[in-house]
Amino acid sequence: MKRRTTNALSAAVVTAAFSVVLCGCSASTAGPLAMGGESGSLCVAAAANEPYAIGEVVTPAEDVTIDRIELIGARGLDQPQPPVVIELRNGATAIGALPLSEVAHQYEDTWSTRRNAVGAVLSKGSDYSLVVVLESATQSGSAHSMKVFYRSAGRDYEAEGTTSYAFKTHC
Repeated sequence: MKRRTTNALSAAVVTAAFSVVLCGCSASTAGPLAMGGESGSLCVAAAANEPYAIGEVVTPAEDVTIDRIELIGARGLDQPQPPVVIELRNGATAIGALPLSEVAHQYEDTWSTRRNAVGAVLSKGSDYSLVVVLESATQSGSAHSMKVFYRSAGRDYEAEGTTSYAFKTHC
């Protein structure tokens, strides 16, 4: 009788340990990357096929590595370039929403430091702007939010912004 209890207990411990390992592989929404910016909707009055830079401010509480950035619920928008990340140093202003042709002029020092977001390591305590370049062929596109998939300390996480985007003829 004692032997069965020991075997049943061993099986329960192995099952619990296996469950913990499986749970560690799934993404958690609560993680060390805070997405800034204000909640709400951002309207972009863009000409057809005019690329716009759309930025979200993020601040990591510990070092993180970006795996991918997605636009949730995107309709009628194309992403002609890969997302980039910019470290906001020395009081640099984050990029909100500007025509791509104006970004290099208005944010010359900041824009020149951009690097590919996928695979980028963001250091604890610094502010960054994650920038996605978007365009709409029909002047009628939208996205619910920007979502960042990232890793930190061996765990996978997700962070979702609270700003929605609308590309229209007139705002």
